[in-house]
Amino acid sequence: MKKSTDENLQFIVEKVSFVVFFEARLHWWGLTWTLPVGGVLYVTGFALLMNFLRALTPAEAIAQGYPAMPADWEAGVWDHGHFYQWYLPQNHPWLFVVSLIVGVGPVIYMFTMLWIVLKEWWYLEDR
Repeated sequence: MKKSTDENLQFIVEKVSFVVFFEARLHWWGLTWTLPVGGVLYVTGFALLMNFLRALTPAEAIAQGYPAMPADWEAGVWDHGHFYQWYLPQNHPWLFVVSLIVGVGPVIYMFTMLWIVLKEWWYLEDR
């Protein structure tokens, strides 16, 4: 079943008006700054988390066919043809937990804010 042009236009207007409503609500609550900050935290935390999950010990690196890394390193992450020094989650659990919180926390926050605004949007539509 093909939608008419009016239905498509109405759908687009509803979506755009929700985005405007979402931004207006965050501005009204004084939380507009949280979206870019959350985005930066998410990207940073995701990168840290991936480094923890991809870290190899010197012995693991040699076993997997990578070139040797300095023996005094705890672990390294292979990136663009060379290793850079990193840490293992079991040796630095607090750093791993912080990277997990920084990587996952903003996503949970953003979805929570989206849910709160959606509930308010649906409430206003039903009136």
